[in-house]
Amino acid sequence: MERVHETKVVPISAAPSATSASREPRRASRSWGWVVGIAATLLVAAGLALENLQLRRSLESRGVELAQATAKAERRERQLDAVLEAEKDLYVAQMKGADTVTGPGIQFFWNAKQHRAILHAFRLPPARDGRAYQLWLIQDGKPVSAKVFNSDPDGHALVENIQVPTTPNGVTQVLLTEEPAGDRRCRRRSRSSAERWRRPSAARH
Repeated sequence: MERVHETKVVPISAAPSATSASREPRRASRSWGWVVGIAATLLVAAGLALENLQLRRSLESRGVELAQATAKAERRERQLDAVLEAEKDLYVAQMKGADTVTGPGIQFFWNAKQHRAILHAFRLPPARDGRAYQLWLIQDGKPVSAKVFNSDPDGHALVENIQVPTTPNGVTQVLLTEEPAGDRRCRRRSRSSAERWRRPSAARH
């Protein structure tokens, strides 16, 4: 008998090629590259958004400050115009301090008919913390407190509606002093006067 030799065919799986094996790391590196790029873009965008928000807030704040300053200047102008309209019944006096060149300038507008006055000051430094300026009217030889106020940071002050009562001799002198703010002793005259005005015998302008 003839022998029959059986031959088994065993499938051989193809070994991974070097080309396919190298593609996976490249794909992974490309994916990580996109992630890093997106993260960097988001960080830049967030930084720009924050900077834009801060700039917008700064501009809004400056706009509010400008509007307030404009409104204050317009109010001062209207008030001074109203005073000057009563020119025939108006006394205008310059209050003098120790330094008449670079020191504060203070104008006292007194409407004799309406018995009211307005004080306008410039180059008047704001009073220190806890202190304020006090305006005194010397009537019949006695000091009477008229107003307590403070100047603006730019050295300006406009004090309105100062009541000037009628007395036999009228107001003969005006004093401006610096006093402790909120102190009841402000109602009494301080000995150290900063600015003063004395009414001449014929002081109308």
